[in-house]
Amino acid sequence: MPAIELGTVELGGPRAAIIVPLTGVDDTQLLAEADEAAASRADVVEWRVDLLDDPAPARAVRLAPQVSAHADRPLLATVRTVVEGGGFDSCFVEYGRLVGALAEAEGVGLVDVECARPGADELIGAVHAAGRLVVGSNHEVSLTPDTGTMVAVLRSQAELGADVCKLAVTARTPADTARLLEATALAHAELDRPIISMAMGPLGLVSRVMGQDFGSAAGFGSLGGRSSAPGQVPVDELVDVMGRLDRLRRVPGPRRASA
Repeated sequence: MPAIELGTVELGGPRAAIIVPLTGVDDTQLLAEADEAAASRADVVEWRVDLLDDPAPARAVRLAPQVSAHADRPLLATVRTVVEGGGFDSCFVEYGRLVGALAEAEGVGLVDVECARPGADELIGAVHAAGRLVVGSNHEVSLTPDTGTMVAVLRSQAELGADVCKLAVTARTPADTARLLEATALAHAELDRPIISMAMGPLGLVSRVMGQDFGSAAGFGSLGGRSSAPGQVPVDELVDVMGRLDRLRRVPGPRRASA
């Protein structure tokens, strides 16, 4: 699977990238969080534009280069709608205007597009025309679909043209998380682009810390106790745990006894 290079960060490479969200509601809080992200061990910063107290396109365009400069990391701009667990509660036209403005904004490297919304293919095309990469996303905030449905969702994101395919589900049982990991592995084997997946909630922890073993290209860690989704692990703990797991993966196995 070809990896995506974001400066010095490789998305879809041998090591899962660490993404931290910025959730500030005003300029001061947002830029302070971006400074905190710059001092962290995160690889990528996700700016949750939907959580601004006034997520107007003009304001987002003005803020984007400042956020990018303060964070000093590749910047993923996300407008998460209420339907998928976010704060943006407007029609698809307004959603498209904001996403389109972010695609044109200085400092933005990737733009999230919710693929379940009408006209997602056209919006993905517009983001690409602006020279930005697309993270196609689907979020199930109340359940975990069956394995086949989850693979089909990731496949449909790729067919729409997303450069990265992302799926988040809500785990109500351990079996839910197991299905999410199985779907991730199946989609990873099939698709020719990076996949990001997670099971939200306490029962989904294994998907956040060991997702790369099943084909997930990144994990989301919280910054300063502020999370953007249920079950996010503090970024320092996530980096430490994933680092220890990497070291364990490299430990040689026991030698077979000779006859």
